[in-house]
Amino acid sequence: MAYLNQDHGNSPAFYIGNVILNSNKSFLTHYKKNQRINFDDNNVFYLSKGNIEGYSFDESILLYNMGAPEIIGVEKMNDFSAIKYLRCVTDVDIHIIHQSHFRCLLDNFNLWPSAFEILSTYYSVCHRRMNRINRPTRRDIIIQFIKYIWINPNIKRDTTSIYTYIQVRTQISRSFIHKTVSELAKDGFINMDRGVLISCNFS
Repeated sequence: MAYLNQDHGNSPAFYIGNVILNSNKSFLTHYKKNQRINFDDNNVFYLSKGNIEGYSFDESILLYNMGAPEIIGVEKMNDFSAIKYLRCVTDVDIHIIHQSHFRCLLDNFNLWPSAFEILSTYYSVCHRRMNRINRPTRRDIIIQFIKYIWINPNIKRDTTSIYTYIQVRTQISRSFIHKTVSELAKDGFINMDRGVLISCNFS
């Protein structure tokens, strides 16, 4: 998984989001926990409250966790998006604005540099994720995800099951993940407690 989130006060998403929510061209929508949101090609979303997940077009694989404040859909202005739909992890507030009006806001408030930062972060996350899954074997993919869980400060390791974490982000079966993780633990590469990663010793 990739985690898209920013510090509230200094983030490009916060600056652009304030402009969106104050625009008379945007409207506020409320969604409940576990609700699915179809990702409209013509709109840009400002997530002002809560957390959501983004799922892929292929096999509905979990791609991203996103926490407020976050702008979703800027990449679609370049005719690219890996996200098919969103699912609410918590109750969320989303301000929706049509892409054409969003472009006008970027022009009028000189926010293109901030939009570029958001795009750069998005493509960087895509690149890192592809590096994790573009491995010669399923075992290698699992190892890359374990390393990512270990080093990513946004992941709460003490409450994260590595089995579930890897399964929802790949097409690897849970049984194979269990088998590989058990072998890695037996060989001393990792230590676990009830599926939670305690230590990681890959060189």
